[in-house]
Amino acid sequence: MSDFAQFAAWARHYGVVVMMVVFVLIFITTYWPSRREHLQQHAQLPLDDDRQGG
Repeated sequence: MSDFAQFAAWARHYGVVVMMVVFVLIFITTYWPSRREHLQQHAQLPLDDDRQGG
């Protein structure tokens, strides 16, 4: 069995699990309580009239 065939077989079985783990890690990192103020600042950017757009 070639290396690619082994990888394809592994990806077929575990690819969804790996992607779900990556998604959960990104979600946890984004919504961690200490980042709340940072996220609120970004949420207000479209409404901020003080900034000049390019």
